[in-house]
Amino acid sequence: MRMGDVWFVPRAPIWWRLRSISDAPLSTFHLHMSAA
Repeated sequence: MRMGDVWFVPRAPIWWRLRSISDAPLSTFHLHMSAA
């Protein structure tokens, strides 16, 4: 798994990405997969 793909989500708004970075990595990955 490449962490870079988790942080950079073009379709997600900036505030969503900022909140994701503040959240736990596993939670961010789950949200990333759900939004994909």
